[in-house]
Amino acid sequence: QAAGRIVTIPSAHAFVGAAERSAYGISKAALVQMTRMLAIEWAEHGITVNAVAPGRMDTPSPSRAGTGADKAYMDAMLKRIPLHRLATAEEVAGAVAFLVGPAGASITGQTIVIDGGLTAA
Repeated sequence: QAAGRIVTIPSAHAFVGAAERSAYGISKAALVQMTRMLAIEWAEHGITVNAVAPGRMDTPSPSRAGTGADKAYMDAMLKRIPLHRLATAEEVAGAVAFLVGPAGASITGQTIVIDGGLTAA
């Protein structure tokens, strides 16, 4: 039984580049690396440290207020995602629940990317 569980929430931007998003992507990549480093440091205490990195989400976002209503933009974005859909909050929550539950007891230092296959393409 793990003494504790930590799950960070970076972003798929930790793994892909995007114009005018460098500071955001760099900070998310740093969070993924921090997750790995803390997993090693805290393992001796029975603490697991993992990350769940969502891609584009099907949630209201102030930063996408204009683009979410733009059908041409959304169609083009969905074409880049192999599953052709956005991730849901429930899917992200399910990954977190898995990592903090009994099935995640031996998982540490890992990142689960929930992006419909975008970073695999």
